[in-house]
Formats: sequence, structure tokens, C-alpha cells
Amino acid sequence: MDDKATLRLIAKNLCKDVDCKLQSSIELLNVLKPMLDNSYNISIYNAFGYEISLVHIINYLIANNKNVYHPIAYRSSKIMRFELYNAKAANSIFNSDDHEVKDEIKWQDLDLIIMPLLAVDKFGTRLGKGGGYYDATLDGIRQLDRHPTLIGVGFNCQFLDIKLPQDKWDITLDYFASEVNLVKF
Repeated sequence: MDDKATLRLIAKNLCKDVDCKLQSSIELLNVLKPMLDNSYNISIYNAFGYEISLVHIINYLIANNKNVYHPIAYRSSKIMRFELYNAKAANSIFNSDDHEVKDEIKWQDLDLIIMPLLAVDKFGTRLGKGGGYYDATLDGIRQLDRHPTLIGVGFNCQFLDIKLPQDKWDITLDYFASEVNLVKF
């Protein structure tokens, strides 16, 4: 097993005992509000299982007339697309190959991309779930003059004081937001 695979197994258990997950979600919204208020086109995913809930953020964005998008992925490609948020359709990132994306925005036109993670280090190195979808989709992002701000979200216990392994294709984050604070890299 490689270093990243081992770290993923460890990271999945980091926050399994976090108390007050609902309160953490509200606190995460409060941490992110300044960035959300200054953005218009925002991509966000539906969290599940061990992930910090994003329902309060999604509801806040919709109530404040933001354009909210969710990532769409197909198992036949690593390149994601971003579709106008629909609560039913956003329950899963993966869609059948015959799913037609409606009301799409190109990732370059997003202001913020809120991304899941298992862990992050003090350099903005994100340990994802291992599929490589965000990395493949956002390939070349740092060569653009203007690009979306990348924010990884999670519980504070997912912020690690070690250097995570990083491959040449790994996209680093601009920020990490938790229920405790916002860290800029």
C-alpha cells in the first residue's frame, strides 16, 4: 500500500468521534460567510457520512441568491462538469453516461470551488479520496491569470501538522475552512 492509501485509511478515522456535527456545520458557515458573500458563482458538493455537513452553507447560498453549482462526474472520464444545483441531482457526484448536464458553468467561470478532503497540511496539500477528479478537472489552474478560489472544507482535526505526500498533478488549495477558522495558504 502506498503512502497516500495508508494516510487515507488513517484520515477517514480522524474525526469519526466529532461531537456536535450539526453545530460544526453552523460554525463552518460563520467562518466562510465573508468569502461566500463576496462570491457569486460557487461550486459545492453534498457531504455525506463522516464529512462535515454543508447543508447550512447550501441553504445560505440559495437564500442569498448565489449561483450554486454541484460537480458532475462520469465513471468514463476524470473531467467533472458543474451543473446548477438541484438537491435531488446533487445527492451523488457520479451520474450515468447518458445524463445531460443542464445549466452548466465552466470551472474557469466559478468564483469559489468548495472541495472535500480527508486531510490537509499547512502547505495547502489536499489529501482527497483518491479518484483524482478535482486534480484532472482543474489541471492548469495555476497558469490562469484569474482562477476560482479553491477551498477545502473539513473538521479542524483534518488539518495536519505533517507534510502530506504530493504528486505533480495534485492541485493545492488556496484555503482550508473548518468549524474553527479559515487558513490561507
